[in-house]
Amino acid sequence: MGLDTMIRNKRERFASAVRRITAVKPPQGVKLCALVYDFAKAERNDSAEILGLIRDLGYRASIVVSREDVKKRDLLIKSLVQAGFELVNGTELGKKFNDSKQDMAKLHNEVYSKYGYDMKLGRIHGKERSENGLTVFDAYDFLEYNYLEGTFELRNSSELPSLLSKAKRKDGLNGCILDIQNMTQEELKTLICDKRDNEKLGFCTVSELLSVSPFADAGPGDPGFDSAVALIDLDYPVVYRNNSLFGKRSAVFGELTLALMPRELRLEKSSIMLDPKRLREALGAGAPYALSRKWAKRNHVKAAEDFPVTNAIMLKVFRILDMDATFQGKRLEFKRWEYLDFLARHLVPQAGSDSSATEEDTPSK
Repeated sequence: MGLDTMIRNKRERFASAVRRITAVKPPQGVKLCALVYDFAKAERNDSAEILGLIRDLGYRASIVVSREDVKKRDLLIKSLVQAGFELVNGTELGKKFNDSKQDMAKLHNEVYSKYGYDMKLGRIHGKERSENGLTVFDAYDFLEYNYLEGTFELRNSSELPSLLSKAKRKDGLNGCILDIQNMTQEELKTLICDKRDNEKLGFCTVSELLSVSPFADAGPGDPGFDSAVALIDLDYPVVYRNNSLFGKRSAVFGELTLALMPRELRLEKSSIMLDPKRLREALGAGAPYALSRKWAKRNHVKAAEDFPVTNAIMLKVFRILDMDATFQGKRLEFKRWEYLDFLARHLVPQAGSDSSATEEDTPSK
């Protein structure tokens, strides 16, 4: 069992370092829709024309590529990267996890070497789990990727009304991610240029959309949003795998231990995850992942990863990690937005704090 399944349920409502990107909360003040062209799913041979049309209309898209695509379409990909298009790692996850992870890394390095482009997203088309139980989320954790899935795959613009109706999208395409590799040029032009249905709607890459609205259920002004953005920027995995904050839910112990675990210890589990005893030994008695069981056993509490985060738990975790924290009163639970705000206050360097001072600004002892 992987560390990212500590707080499992059928809807992926557990904390994870890798987020599945399907759609985001519709941005406020601007209407945006991300376009994706996936070479592996394309049934037509007019990729250069389709992608050129997007570029000529003044927009950009995300392109899912494999190593074969990089070889065959080198000049096209180079020109699109120069035009601001995004590249997504399309390497599949095979039966052998380590081989697949190495193949993903090879494509990442090749793209960086050829185009100077640092990929941040990956997509697979087959199974998400390898033969030893490790998943594509484990592989993407090594590469520091998020997992691109998307909202709809369009073949023609006439499909849009029914798709939006089924998805109950009151905001239309705002915040959606569309696969457009099997649309004709005319259909794509109709989609992009029909201002009757898409008034003021802009089209962009997935990463550009995420920079405006990064989460599925929260945006600027929502409780916990600013804290989550700041923590994610510092590589604290505090958002759920389905890219949601669930700010009104109670924070639980498992997500706290996952958030504070050093990244190198989290990644180490890929080689030892089939042996839970060895995993606990490798992490050590003081490591965050071991805290829940040890704390519960020592204090005779029947609780594990799904136990609500209390004031006492927070204090114990911060003390074991040799970190300072300020607590007021007694608290039997933290809502997730409160939990995110608390972590941000203690883990995110504040503007004007001593952490930003230069050596010249720091008083001598």
